[in-house]
Amino acid sequence: MLALVPVGVFAQNRATGRLIDANTSAPESGAVVQLLEGETVRAYAISDSLGVFTLTSPSLRGEVPYQLLIANLGRKTIQQEIVFKSGEVNLGDILLEDDQEALESSKVVSARKLIKMDVDKVTYDVAEDVDSKASTVLEMLRKVPMVTVDGQDNITVNGSSNFKVYVDGKPNEMFSSNPSKIFKAMPASAVKNIEVITNPGAKYDAEGTGGVLNLITERGADGKSALPDGANGTLTLGGTSQPDVDGGLYLNVRKGKCSMGLNSNAGYQFMRGISYKSVQQSSDLEVTSLMDPVKQRAPWTFSNLNASFEADTLNIISLSAGFHYWGMREQIGGATDALMASAPLYSFGVDSKVSGAYMGFNAGVDYQHTFPASKQQMLTVSYRYSLNPTTTLSRSGYIDVVGTDMPSRIVDTDQRGSDHTVQVDFTTPLKSEKHTLSSGVKFIYRHNRSNDVNTFYDGSDFQTVIREESDRYNHYNYIAAAYSEYAGSFWKMALKAGLRYEYTFQRVVKTGEPAYDAHYGNFVPNASIQFNIGPTQNIGLAYNLRIRRPGISQLDPFISRASATSISYGNSDLKPENSHSLKLEYHYFSQKVVVNAGVGYRFGKGGISQYTFYAEDPADASVMLLHTTYGNIVNSQSVGLNYFISWNPWKDTRIYSSGEGAYQWIASKELDQSNKGFNGNIMVGVQQTIPWDLRLSANFFGMTRRYNLQGWDGGFCGLSAGISKSFLDDRLSVSIRGFTNLNKGKARFRQYSSGKDFSLNTEVRVPIRHIGLELSWSFGKQNVQVKKTNRSITNDDVMEGSRGGTTSGASAATGQGGM
Repeated sequence: MLALVPVGVFAQNRATGRLIDANTSAPESGAVVQLLEGETVRAYAISDSLGVFTLTSPSLRGEVPYQLLIANLGRKTIQQEIVFKSGEVNLGDILLEDDQEALESSKVVSARKLIKMDVDKVTYDVAEDVDSKASTVLEMLRKVPMVTVDGQDNITVNGSSNFKVYVDGKPNEMFSSNPSKIFKAMPASAVKNIEVITNPGAKYDAEGTGGVLNLITERGADGKSALPDGANGTLTLGGTSQPDVDGGLYLNVRKGKCSMGLNSNAGYQFMRGISYKSVQQSSDLEVTSLMDPVKQRAPWTFSNLNASFEADTLNIISLSAGFHYWGMREQIGGATDALMASAPLYSFGVDSKVSGAYMGFNAGVDYQHTFPASKQQMLTVSYRYSLNPTTTLSRSGYIDVVGTDMPSRIVDTDQRGSDHTVQVDFTTPLKSEKHTLSSGVKFIYRHNRSNDVNTFYDGSDFQTVIREESDRYNHYNYIAAAYSEYAGSFWKMALKAGLRYEYTFQRVVKTGEPAYDAHYGNFVPNASIQFNIGPTQNIGLAYNLRIRRPGISQLDPFISRASATSISYGNSDLKPENSHSLKLEYHYFSQKVVVNAGVGYRFGKGGISQYTFYAEDPADASVMLLHTTYGNIVNSQSVGLNYFISWNPWKDTRIYSSGEGAYQWIASKELDQSNKGFNGNIMVGVQQTIPWDLRLSANFFGMTRRYNLQGWDGGFCGLSAGISKSFLDDRLSVSIRGFTNLNKGKARFRQYSSGKDFSLNTEVRVPIRHIGLELSWSFGKQNVQVKKTNRSITNDDVMEGSRGGTTSGASAATGQGGM
């Protein structure tokens, strides 16, 4: 006989809710939620990437009071009573606040999690790292999981040098094209969080094989309907012994429904004592070039302005504008000697001056409407314009010329791209706020163009013109895209899956050639799943397909003759490449320990790569030169792993380490070349608070040799250390920090590349040892922030040229590494 069970006695009762930050309204993931009957745990859950949790158990009884307990590191514990009367309790939004007493009692970053792991990204809390007071963004990136910075400041994300940079959720072409230069100058105090989006969903453009690096510079977008009027800000001033100087202003102002935020920084870098040596061998010819001394100067500035008008609790309009400038002045003196069968062939001296300007401007407007039925149901309409000009002027005068005809030359290049983008996004919950569906459409009109000139002169006085070579190039892109993406959580799992389709039509117009058209379409799937093993650990699996489109610096066919022994040019016939990635990750956190580890596999065919070969000069068949260009020539695969560990053995001590390694296989049928090897890096650091609230830190960085298609780049190791102190109720902060390489004298960076009939060894020596001082002063009211829309335009569909610090020398082709 079946027993009748009263409703609400042993029925499947459950409680659902969403955890959000009380100040920013950002979802709070990774919080432990427990349901207690007395001291017995009846159910538990971990909040997902949307902050949503569900507590369910067949043993829960109606009309019985249970205690709901919510805890997360650095947060106030929430405890409240629940009674199940109708089988289900919807707790709505629950606000979490910082535990100020715990934070003030320890005065170190151990009170908060520096690393936050979501199903599709990793977030590093820069503002809570004591090193951020006197470090640059580039130095902070050395600590971020799945980001690598080598000795020459080349950056890779998830093992790939092809990634996109966003600022406050919006793409920044200026940062993407020259990340290492800008991050080396940008103070870390200007950044709140660094997000590494390793598995970009369908809402992101398909470009960027490594993923997306998102810098959050705002202090937050408060989600409350009523925010305090007033203003607050931070002033910074610093410098190093290199010497470098920098200063910045962060400002927030709010009055009624209007708010405005400004983040502006400027500085000047100066470096001297750089030397460069290369030895090129081909057949019985040996060419040795020595550039010494090399002096570099670099003024820079960037400013971002955000403003918003909140008409009511459901409608908000936000405006944004930004300007970026990186100037470069380089003075080079040196000499080149050539031997044929060990006998002198020719020689000459060189006196060069190189100047350049990398600029960017963007402006946009976003309108967001939130529907009354749910805070997660929203419509966003956006428009964005960007302009990114790049100019370089190289002036090379040749003196003491023996055995060859060596005209002096000026190479003037002007490359620029502009975008107009319109986008519409709609997000809605499905049945409950645990499941959401996002869909959208997007259209981009992009015009890349260049105007380049080589001018040759008789003698080093630049008076008599011998000949001139010029080229005009126009590349038009019309890109339409549509996507749909599901995100949800059930039981102990969080799932995200989506599909994006992009159709590209392009027209190319080159000097002296008829225009031609090309078009193609791409389906781009992605999927990721995260499983909560227990209250403090989870495991995730992710797959994505990414597209890499060539940019103007790879497409421009102009032959640059800035060097007397080599030439470089782009390839306007380049096609996009695809890259597949599969990754398994594990995450564990407790009050003292945080662990993130992953293993992955990546492969791609027809990859875009730079490569070098030895051939005749197109303008003079009797002269042999090194040619550097681009092609769809690389097939690659790699297997690798990465980890991040943070341990707080005592309340005033934090020990941490991160690293990654991958074994690569790289091959090219076109060049009949291949290479393989292990690339790895490691970072180990410690932070300690001592009496008088002095915060000490030390970090070691090490990197192995990194392999590419035609050779390798040498390894590097260095050490940084710092001390900081706050005064006047933490409004004034003073920090001193230093950095040094671990070998004697200047830091030495070596490169080797070879082809069928040439080899090239280069060595660059750079004085990188320095000590710096940074001051910051905070003023005004607290908790005054600019509110902004949750969605905005993100263009990340085009690759750029070289990434890194050292510009001298020839670059060998690189494969796709990492995971």
